[in-house]
Amino acid sequence: MVPATRVQEIADEVLGEHLVADGFRRGRGRRAGWTSDVGEHPRFVALGFSKWNGVGVVGEFRVEVGAGRSHLPGAVPSLPLSLLLDDVGRAEARDLHDTVMRMARKAAPNADPSLYVPRDRPFPRGVEFFFPYADEDDLRAWFQFVIRHLPAAMDRLLADVRKAWGDPQDG
Repeated sequence: MVPATRVQEIADEVLGEHLVADGFRRGRGRRAGWTSDVGEHPRFVALGFSKWNGVGVVGEFRVEVGAGRSHLPGAVPSLPLSLLLDDVGRAEARDLHDTVMRMARKAAPNADPSLYVPRDRPFPRGVEFFFPYADEDDLRAWFQFVIRHLPAAMDRLLADVRKAWGDPQDG
C-alpha cells in the first residue's frame, strides 16, 4: 500500500506538473489541491481519500473538480470527477479499475475475494466511484487518466453551473 504522503508526492509530480502548466497553483497544506483564477471562472482540483484507505492492499482516492461561481459569494461549485465523465471516460475508468483489482487480488490471495471482484462493464452514469491503487504505477496511470479527462469534465461542470445560475459575467 502506498502511504497518503507518497500519493500526494506522485500527484504533485504527474498531475500537478500538468495543472501548473495550465495556470493552476498548488494550495498550502499537505492535502491541499490546486486552484486557478486564470480565465473568466475560478477552478480547482483536489484529491480526497476513502475512509477505507489502508484496508487490505488497495487504497482509493477521488478527484474533486470545481469550476464557475455559484449564487453564494466566493463559492465554487464542485463534483467528483467520476460524476462528470462521459461514456468513454467511464468505460476507460472501469477498465483501469478492473486491472488494478485483478492485480490486487493476485497480491493478496488470502483476502476476501469479494473485495477485489472486477466488474467488466462501464460504470453507470451518475454513480460516484473511487480510483483504486495498489502501487505507484497504478497511481501514475490514474493521474494520466485524470489529465486526459479533466478538461472535458470541467467544461461539463461549467455548463451545468451556467445553466443553473447563469453566467456571472452577464452581470
